[in-house]
Amino acid sequence: MKILFVITTYNQSKYTKICLDSLLNVHDIEFDILIIDDCSSDDTKLICNDYNVNFIEKDAPKGLTHSWNLGYKHFKNKKYDILILSNNDIILPGHSLNEMIKISYLSPIICPLSTEKGVGNRKWQSIHKYYPFSKDFINDPVNYQLIQNEIHIMNKKRLNKLCPIRMKKFSGFFFVMSKDIIEYEYSKDILFNPDKINVGNEDELNDRLLKTGAYSLLCKRSFVYHFKGVSFFGDLDNGRNNLSRYHSA
Repeated sequence: MKILFVITTYNQSKYTKICLDSLLNVHDIEFDILIIDDCSSDDTKLICNDYNVNFIEKDAPKGLTHSWNLGYKHFKNKKYDILILSNNDIILPGHSLNEMIKISYLSPIICPLSTEKGVGNRKWQSIHKYYPFSKDFINDPVNYQLIQNEIHIMNKKRLNKLCPIRMKKFSGFFFVMSKDIIEYEYSKDILFNPDKINVGNEDELNDRLLKTGAYSLLCKRSFVYHFKGVSFFGDLDNGRNNLSRYHSA
């Protein structure tokens, strides 16, 4: 199985480095890494070169959706089986991705749990809804692998209660897509509506799926730590002249 892991970046190289460090510690599943950078002004490119990962650099900022569509085209043209789209401000534990891949045949889009802050207003993706951990323990990024390990232990005890659940909306900080997603293109070789520059892109895609009877799934056996809100600056404008707001708050 060929898996493409696309990380979208716009400055905040400190978090890109943290993200890449976590990916390099994942040994239970293999994937190719592709960084798509929206014309960063910091040392993002230098860090990606140091990590020897594939890097696509834009000559001007064009927004998050443009980066997602570039990743999708690469996935489709290179005939990958699985596409992962991720913010640069995440930490991926070992075994988390593998759990999502295992159920990727069930839906075109599979999403993980995160902290309450990490999922924003998508509270149904919060780990606090399903696991009795203390919030202090979960919110500390140092514990990201311990959290996933605990989920694995609890799964063994109550598998019947941890089946994936359908979602009408999902948070776009991290999601896994199977080849089936090709059936839901916005237009030829474009998956996301290009008019949604930085926000609303995942909602528009999910609405398209729902109209056909498809849906995204929440994998309650996977945790991804999301710092939330560190990868953007500026106000809430989604206009073409304000591309600095990179991820939804």
